[in-house]
Amino acid sequence: MSGRGALPDAYVTTRLALHAVAEHILGAASYAAIGRIGLRSNESGFATQQLLGRTFTVSGPFITDGERSLLLTGSTLRGVAEWAGITPGAPAAVYTPSTPLDLDTPLDIDADCAVMVGEWFAAMQPLLSALVEDVADASPLQLWPEHFDLATDFGDDARGRRANYGASPGDGARPEPYLYVGPWNVDAVRENAPMFFFTDAWGAAMPYAELVKAANPLAAADGFLRRAKRLLT
Repeated sequence: MSGRGALPDAYVTTRLALHAVAEHILGAASYAAIGRIGLRSNESGFATQQLLGRTFTVSGPFITDGERSLLLTGSTLRGVAEWAGITPGAPAAVYTPSTPLDLDTPLDIDADCAVMVGEWFAAMQPLLSALVEDVADASPLQLWPEHFDLATDFGDDARGRRANYGASPGDGARPEPYLYVGPWNVDAVRENAPMFFFTDAWGAAMPYAELVKAANPLAAADGFLRRAKRLLT
């Protein structure tokens, strides 16, 4: 992450295509196999939990099941689903997808940008894992396909201190990666934890542009998360 400047022009289209794969392929496969949608990040990208003996992993511009690989670039959601042996489409009973189920348009995925998305999740995973090591009420750290972010939540809900802590590779409001802390009860935080550093109406964010300017981006990211944790808990 250190030394990077502005993200390539192809980053956003790549992120959106990978988000569609997460929602309509990995999320669909996970729900069909184990009744859960939560994904996992790993050292190279993101993946399903083990699904009856196999795991689907997206690494850069490729998807693999441990034995076979398929280049996502230029493939379609229909083609990926057929390769995976699943029915494509986000499970409607669980969430409304953020990306369209466009089955036959080729996936616009730049290889370098796909690697960057994977690197973002891989870099943030250990920071978020360490953040909750001593937290008894933290939810499992998961990569949610509908939001396409890596997140957990913890804190005293009765006191208005519970919050989501996460890392997003970007979305409609913020096209570049960012860290965030989103209190469940914003009004309670404003009243009872006035020292909390709101940067947005819903909570606090640390954008990619700010992180890459830091002498040690990972230390800056860790500091952001731990400051929020300290102020809220």
